[in-house]
Amino acid sequence: MTQGNQQPGSRPVIAETESRAPVFIAGLAHSGKTELRRALSRLPHLELTRRTYLWTRFFHRFGDLEDNAGFERCLDALLRDPDVATLDPDAERIRREFTSGPRTYVRLFALVHRHHAERLGKPRWGDQLGSVEHVAGPILRELPNAKMIHMVRDPRVLLVTGASSRRSPERVGWSIARWVASADVARTNQERFPEQYLVLRHEDLWLRPEEVLQRVCRFLEERYSPEMVAGFSGGHGDHKDETAPVTGRSALGMALVERYTTTQVVTLGYPESMIRLLRRDRLTFHLVVQPRGLAGMTAWRIGGGGRRRWEA
Repeated sequence: MTQGNQQPGSRPVIAETESRAPVFIAGLAHSGKTELRRALSRLPHLELTRRTYLWTRFFHRFGDLEDNAGFERCLDALLRDPDVATLDPDAERIRREFTSGPRTYVRLFALVHRHHAERLGKPRWGDQLGSVEHVAGPILRELPNAKMIHMVRDPRVLLVTGASSRRSPERVGWSIARWVASADVARTNQERFPEQYLVLRHEDLWLRPEEVLQRVCRFLEERYSPEMVAGFSGGHGDHKDETAPVTGRSALGMALVERYTTTQVVTLGYPESMIRLLRRDRLTFHLVVQPRGLAGMTAWRIGGGGRRRWEA
């Protein structure tokens, strides 16, 4: 890695001169990240890790890494973390190479990932991690050839169907606030980094896997292989339609989600309304479900969910 040209006061630009563009898979749980990673893992020269938490657990927690003491504290924390240990970091190699270029968190974490991929004989590395979209700014500025794919899913289905339909309104409200924050940053990141950031809908991946994976490969500048669609319900559109109107037990929860996510839902191309509340449920919604949901949204924000330790 070498340091690129910099203007005074700008962030360092890190050129991955010996490896191809890193790949990040972002988004919330159950939004399709794992399915996409499995498909991309069929590319022979790409090593995609999962849940190492480097980017969300350690970023900016140890001060300026130009300070040797701060760097050593950070490195020691990485070496002791069981999730990072899956990458088998080489402390001495990291120390040796880190001092030869920009001493930033992005470069440190990139070194750990790159070394791991090299040990496996893979020239390209990547990571699947929920909420990494909130660190996209520093990552994509310092790694200008990196690519990030942000998986999204209709929140009415994601938050209140199946087992989730038994969640309390407070829990649903907490999840709504988290989903809105992720959806908002998806839009912002795509506008700021149009060549590096792709927002991809879970539903499209399942219903049209071949078409969507071809698009992903073009974005990543990779050659598409038909083997990538294996595991997508036969590969051709037999995943159930999750956008059909809903009535009954899940409707109150979905109405709560719909009440506070309409702007983001429409921006992402989902239908504006899927809910048909029965007359007897409307009073329950306004007097019970909505106030409790608002309490959950407020709890998420007060608890620090809306305040990031990093620059988005």
